[in-house]
Amino acid sequence: MNRIKEIRKKKGLSLQQVADAVGLGNNTISRYETGKREPKLETWKKLADFFGVSVPYLQGLTIDRYDVLKVLNRAYYDFFKYPKPKSLVNCINDFIELVGISAPKSSLSEADLKKFSDKAFNYWNENFDFLFVCDRIEYLFDLPRLRVSNEEIERQVIWTIEEIEIKLTSTKISEAFDNIVDSTLDNYYENREKLVRFNTKKKIEEYTVLLFAVLQNFLDEMKNLPENSKEQYTPQIARTRLNKFVDERKKNQLYCI
Repeated sequence: MNRIKEIRKKKGLSLQQVADAVGLGNNTISRYETGKREPKLETWKKLADFFGVSVPYLQGLTIDRYDVLKVLNRAYYDFFKYPKPKSLVNCINDFIELVGISAPKSSLSEADLKKFSDKAFNYWNENFDFLFVCDRIEYLFDLPRLRVSNEEIERQVIWTIEEIEIKLTSTKISEAFDNIVDSTLDNYYENREKLVRFNTKKKIEEYTVLLFAVLQNFLDEMKNLPENSKEQYTPQIARTRLNKFVDERKKNQLYCI
């Protein structure tokens, strides 16, 4: 199904406004929206230019925000109806607890979840907007819709939420580790296979001694740091960190519509 009606409504436009913009009758636009009539390629281009989107996106051939949020909604509805452990639902529950927002079951009725109503869409869109500044989700938006299963969307959403939670739960100790150890440890791990196969014992020793040295520096630094605690990432702090991350990504135009 194409996205003409969806985008028109999002932009608050009437059928007549769209019709006037592309030089057609509003009945014709209505038929395009319902799929009773197929626009010519030239018309697709005019409509896409008017809405500020690509032709494949307007034709409904690519992944969009609605597709991703519908996967979250469906997973939660299934859990609502048949409570049982599920990775995506666990991620959703962990995230809403971390940032202190209301749970879907407190904000939405079973009917909202079942139909994926406007109220349901708005809930997911408002509270999980951060997904659309993340690389894994941006990657999905470049793929043809028919090549991407709901299971793949679900996997990417789970990984994205888990990555975001790491960003939001930093402590003085984790920050010290990132600053002192992280890059050296990553380099050692990524090159370990070649390191231990194609280098001399002296070279391997040098790399390993360096890793030990930065780990010791981290241990020395950690002695003066406060113990890990949730007080270092309260819901308010987590939301502030999340907003900062989203704002920075949007500022750099790394944002999916």
